[in-house]
Amino acid sequence: MKKETYVFKWQFIFDITYKITSDKKIVNTKNGKVLIERLNNCSVGFWFGKKFIPKTKLNKYIEKIKL
Repeated sequence: MKKETYVFKWQFIFDITYKITSDKKIVNTKNGKVLIERLNNCSVGFWFGKKFIPKTKLNKYIEKIKL
């Protein structure tokens, strides 16, 4: 199994286990899986557990990771 190294720049406010890499991939740091864009009622977005957030509204929920 191939291991990848990610550089995280942003994280989500509602759950810090979801982080965004410098190349705009959303990764669940708990299990190491990359989230895939999904279509839900004509909206493209991501599922965070049971919560769906459209791609157009993601910026409301992210913050820069403080060092």
